[in-house]
Amino acid sequence: MMAASTSLLSRSPLERLPLLVLDLVCEYLADIDSKRRSLFAFSLTSKTCCDAAAVQRFRHVYIEYQGWKKLKCDLERWNEILNVKRRVRYVRKVEVANEREPRFSKVIKYKTALTAEKVSEEEAEIGGVRWQTPEITVYPLMLNSWILTEKEREKTDEAWLPLAKFIAQLPGLRDFIYSYPAQIPRCILSALHQYHPNSRLHISSFNFRSLCQEKGRPRDIDPDEFALATSPCLYSVTLGFSPYRASTHVNYNHEAVLQMVATLAPKLRHLDMWNLDVGNAMTMEGFDPMEKPPWQGYFADKRRLPPTPLRAIGALQSLVLYGEFLDDITSWDGYTDFSKLQSLEIGGSIQPEGLQALKKMAENSQFKSLRTLGLDSYSLLDGDRAHMDEATSLLLQNLPPLRDLKLKGFVAEETFSSILNHHRTLRELQFLPARDTVMVVKPYVVSSEHVQRLQKNLPDLQYVTLRIPRTMSDEREVRIYQALGRLRQLKRVSLLLDCSDTHAPYTFGRAAPPPPPAPETFLNAAVDSTLALSIFRTISDANTLSRSTGLPSFQFLQLQVTGYGEFGNDWEIGLETLIEFIARPWVCTRDPREGHETEVTVREVNKEQRIDEMNNYDIPYGSIFDDIDEYTSVWKQIWPTKTGNWREDWSSVPLAEGVE
Repeated sequence: MMAASTSLLSRSPLERLPLLVLDLVCEYLADIDSKRRSLFAFSLTSKTCCDAAAVQRFRHVYIEYQGWKKLKCDLERWNEILNVKRRVRYVRKVEVANEREPRFSKVIKYKTALTAEKVSEEEAEIGGVRWQTPEITVYPLMLNSWILTEKEREKTDEAWLPLAKFIAQLPGLRDFIYSYPAQIPRCILSALHQYHPNSRLHISSFNFRSLCQEKGRPRDIDPDEFALATSPCLYSVTLGFSPYRASTHVNYNHEAVLQMVATLAPKLRHLDMWNLDVGNAMTMEGFDPMEKPPWQGYFADKRRLPPTPLRAIGALQSLVLYGEFLDDITSWDGYTDFSKLQSLEIGGSIQPEGLQALKKMAENSQFKSLRTLGLDSYSLLDGDRAHMDEATSLLLQNLPPLRDLKLKGFVAEETFSSILNHHRTLRELQFLPARDTVMVVKPYVVSSEHVQRLQKNLPDLQYVTLRIPRTMSDEREVRIYQALGRLRQLKRVSLLLDCSDTHAPYTFGRAAPPPPPAPETFLNAAVDSTLALSIFRTISDANTLSRSTGLPSFQFLQLQVTGYGEFGNDWEIGLETLIEFIARPWVCTRDPREGHETEVTVREVNKEQRIDEMNNYDIPYGSIFDDIDEYTSVWKQIWPTKTGNWREDWSSVPLAEGVE
């Protein structure tokens, strides 16, 4: 008894905490750091901390495919690790990803909540896509829609069998994420069905290869693919496809997925559909999408389909649509119950008629559960662009109060006012009015007054993404940063620093001659680490003053420069190429440790890529292109050479001081 008491007293106060408290500490450490460095450091503190951290350390098994032999070795190593102290019981998620470069030219990657540790939000493009299903690599073209022979299937199953056995031994598996471009092996699917029928299967390169068919020669779906379509585990999929492959082939994946949503996949809750163009002038010559033959169904013999309930309709919770099939949004009404939809994101382009259809659905209370909306209010037609703001505004007025709203495109004052008046519950707002080189409407420019209106009307706002004008770091610009800081709950800010000349003449669809390059063009685009830190501190100081606790809520700033080289409707590509060297993206992060709140890390995003590109231009002050000597002369006027290295002989204009 005395020995036990002595052992307890010799332990540190941290180690003497109840195990439940240590578990909560580890959960917190796993959440605050996407790379879990703090969690791993905590596990090295002592044996007690190592044991407490095990639950979080082994929740996620990540397997990067690098060939069959390497896969087998990786799984043997994982088995050794997980067999220690029965760690296998902690595994909740297994992810299989592709190490190699994708075969296809078009690749879309984005971050999501489920695999946040794999993609840093710091490196995501501002205004880019960020959805709710797993991080994915979409292979939208699927030009080689191969169907394996039975011998090839057997060989593939044999290669993947070690993973199937590994999955079978995990008693607590909840999520299996398959991010490999080939079709999921049937041995893996069988293992999930047999040992984990209640698990959730996420597929990020979903595609029915057998439904890319020669025009006029329909065939039944491949049996293994139909087993996937009817899987009781299938929970989220991302499908990249084109309605046609070339003039001789058509793709019925869209039609098949609609049926899957309605009847065949009972657990399917998250769907991302990317309708992307494929083909070129040679392969698509003479092809009319309107002539696409109707789909015969999964099987020519309908008796092979499983029986369906009388009221067959899906229950999607999130839906992402990207492409040119969006205006017929009402057609989805027969396949999923929109009243259960919590997140809707529409990208690409949408006509006012599509927005009006959404508005009518909202009026009928079909979006009563919606909490997240993402919308690209773009139109490819000049005549429609002037009406996009009004149509978007009317839609917002008829939706229930939202939590997260992400808007891009031809949105302006009417939309902004509707946000303030009808969605005071917003926690996240992304508002990026279009700033295009082929504008037919005057660009909507966000000012400090707009941010003050956000402060007054959206008290819960924590995450803000805006496009703001760069104005030589003057008082107007500083006031925008100060107004952002006065958002009392503010945590994260992402800013597109717009350097385009908003005062250049607009000819509503016709290019105006660009003015000669002015020093302001360069000075606005030049963003160095000193300026990035100064912007962070300006927001942070205002945030601290606005809070009764005296401690800032603001933690994270992302900066991305845009619009350099744009003058009215004209775009100077030579100037843009030169300015890219100084228009640097930055991320500023506050140290989360108590007592270190004033310490801020400033990091340039994609620095290695920028250095590689700069090294390709090993010319002291020469032109990158033969016709931009006038630009380099302006450069030398602003920043005379000091070290002989023109790439680094520059600096940003500091923020104006004494702004109240």
